Amino acid sequence: MSAKIILDNILTSSSPALFTDDINFEVTFSVSEPISEPLVWRITYVGSAYSEDFDQILEEFEVDSIDTCGTLKFDIACKSPDPIRIPRQ
Repeated sequence: MSAKIILDNILTSSSPALFTDDINFEVTFSVSEPISEPLVWRITYVGSAYSEDFDQILEEFEVDSIDTCGTLKFDIACKSPDPIRIPRQ
């Protein structure tokens, strides 16, 4: 089985930036066949490699369907991670 969606590239236009600045991403992906079911995109900050308890969802949204095959792109802006929720190690 081949993947219907392949994530090609993620760029940030916010570099360099302060840790507390909003983050802007440009996401490029390829679609090999139409997607009729909802597709959920989630930007997650991983707060610790040892536990998912510290992960923070910075942005999440759903696309109802994708009728177009080929390379697609979108821009997304999200808030910065909450530094208080990041463990000190």
